[in-house]
Amino acid sequence: MCSWIRAVVYVSFFFGVYEAYPQQPSVRTDLEGLANPPWVVSDSVCQWLDRAPDHRIEPSEPQKERSLKAFGEGWKLWNQYRRSQDIQYLLKAQPYFEEALRWDISNENFRTAINAVYGLLENHYRREEDYERAILLGERLRRLSPENEKDYSLYLKLGQNYFQSNEITYALLNFQKAEKYMAIPLQNAEAAADTAAMSRLKNVMFNILVSQIRAYEAIARPGDVKRIVEKALVYAEDETKRRNLDYFKYRSNGWLFWEDKEAMEIEIEIGRRISEKKYEEAGDLYEKLCSKFPSIEDKRRVEAERRYALFEYQYLSLNDQAIRRLLPWALGKDTLSHVGNIRELSNTFSLLCYNHGRELMDENRFAAYCYFRQGLIVPSDFSSKIKLALLGLSQNDPREMIRLGADVWEERADLTDTERRWLCQQLILAFKRSGNPEETRRYFEEYQRLLE
Repeated sequence: MCSWIRAVVYVSFFFGVYEAYPQQPSVRTDLEGLANPPWVVSDSVCQWLDRAPDHRIEPSEPQKERSLKAFGEGWKLWNQYRRSQDIQYLLKAQPYFEEALRWDISNENFRTAINAVYGLLENHYRREEDYERAILLGERLRRLSPENEKDYSLYLKLGQNYFQSNEITYALLNFQKAEKYMAIPLQNAEAAADTAAMSRLKNVMFNILVSQIRAYEAIARPGDVKRIVEKALVYAEDETKRRNLDYFKYRSNGWLFWEDKEAMEIEIEIGRRISEKKYEEAGDLYEKLCSKFPSIEDKRRVEAERRYALFEYQYLSLNDQAIRRLLPWALGKDTLSHVGNIRELSNTFSLLCYNHGRELMDENRFAAYCYFRQGLIVPSDFSSKIKLALLGLSQNDPREMIRLGADVWEERADLTDTERRWLCQQLILAFKRSGNPEETRRYFEEYQRLLE
């Protein structure tokens, strides 16, 4: 197979033909007003922090005494934790520090202590995969101070915990807030021309956006996946990151085209089987993909069959079978003209007929002629190539040579210079043999111009 044909087959097989498909309605992208889950709203500490008095209000003396007493008890347990690293001491210290802060919310030492305890316990529960408790601690953490309310790392962790709990909408809310507050240190680093900080922060922003991509995939929003991929490309500073984004984009394109997550996953699994040279398994998966779309007028069925035929031709050498697979659509081209991607199938059908005809030229010129003829039953981008091949097999019939040659000459913009010169030579020969000196002279002059 010549190199340009091999390239066409390769590109159309691996990347397919995804025409633009109307995006699904995006999930709400501005989630700022979204309430927390009920089990967070009902948490007594979150409730208290949400309605806590102004941090600048000074407590009364009795309140100070109670707060110091509670803090002292918590501090003893904190020191025992530091010596033993036994998480039980942190759990016992937590309510004392919370009580101290309730009595004296203006005390920064109390706030710092409970901030540390919440952070350590959140990490502990994350490691234990107890994400609901980790979420509660994260929600308390972000309410502790105005600084925490703008800490992108808290929102990123919260989003990850919600994601692991399958609370995807809340995960998105927190990933979006992480993106919002990450933009501030990024702008500061850029203004300060701090390249080291910029590189580190870009990596964080990339991870935040990839987290959003995964969340949108989880709730079946491929259109939003594509949107976030474009944003993330700005922060993809190495080839590995760009390849990861290409993969997400490829998945979303497939998902948008198939309108079916399972079909998209089958397509990806087919690619894996092919890369592992498990061609029989890949063929079984193609059968499964085609069977998902029973109507021959469904553009998804058309595309599945087209790719299956290319697979049979490229990897199984089942050339006849590949052509027969597409024949029903080729023969029904007039009644199926409304199917959006029938042109791509027609191109594939003609290309396979042309390729197989060329492969048979040496051993069976009549069979090659039949395949070339068959490739012309549908309009395609390869009709000029096929007619040139037929022209070469029609040397004993000047009238057929002239008919084919004249057609190709009208489409000569698709030909290479070498092919145009050869076409002129064939037309000169055909018109000379048919006794037409004027046309012979015309194409001889065209041939001379092509030599200049």
